[in-house]
Amino acid sequence: MKWVSSFLLFFAPLYCFSHIQTIHSIAEMDMFVKGNNQKLVAFDIDDTLTILSDPAFHRPNFKIHHATLFVKLMEPFSPEERMLAFTLPLLTTSGDLIEKEAPHFLAKLQKQKNIKTVALTAAMGGKIDGVSIEDRRFAELKRVGIDFSFSFPNLAETVFIDFRTPLMGSLPLFKNGIIFTNENDKGEVLVKFLKTIPWKPDEIIFVDDRIEHLQAVEKALHLSFPEIAFTGLHFKTNPAVYKNTDAEQFSKVWLEHAKKAQQILRREIH
Repeated sequence: MKWVSSFLLFFAPLYCFSHIQTIHSIAEMDMFVKGNNQKLVAFDIDDTLTILSDPAFHRPNFKIHHATLFVKLMEPFSPEERMLAFTLPLLTTSGDLIEKEAPHFLAKLQKQKNIKTVALTAAMGGKIDGVSIEDRRFAELKRVGIDFSFSFPNLAETVFIDFRTPLMGSLPLFKNGIIFTNENDKGEVLVKFLKTIPWKPDEIIFVDDRIEHLQAVEKALHLSFPEIAFTGLHFKTNPAVYKNTDAEQFSKVWLEHAKKAQQILRREIH
């Protein structure tokens, strides 16, 4: 049927502009960043560039090894308290590089005139007990040799409205080269960022350890910027970076953070 062929032909270029592939090292990105077209290269942070130093916060421990215990520990706490408990480690625990070569690779990218870099994290911004989450994240990345502030130095801190605020009224925002989505759809927040800035890339390359975030960005770009090519890189975190912890220590650390989250939120209410 002729109309079907025409329909497929019309939409074929849209999907040819997009693909998702798996990488096992940041260095494998090298083949995807070649060429002189204007590129925005976005990086997830947690479990992609860095990992928190305390094993209690390593994903396999609360998702696999101590999953049943974790559910039981969190039962007495509200959804908001649990969410804040997940955010607090970003303020209380230092981060380690997953790959020691990552800062050098990023610095090399940032020297190329046709490439701009940002971080795109699901974490929230704002303040907890007077401490700025975004300033802490920026400082922690800089401590391990990573700095995203070079690409958009003239873009001031920008808050993105028309998004839900699942925790403490914090909206998605951009600051110092880092986009904080506050658990909103990464694709929708990135599109909002693109609509805010005057510069537009020919291609976006996004690396994340969670494929659902790559798919969200792919979908959002198809809808709002179909002319921008998209490459999603699914980063398979090296299992060796994850450390085990025993049940007692795991319980102690998570209960401390959950109770602190509870106290903070009760103070916010009153």
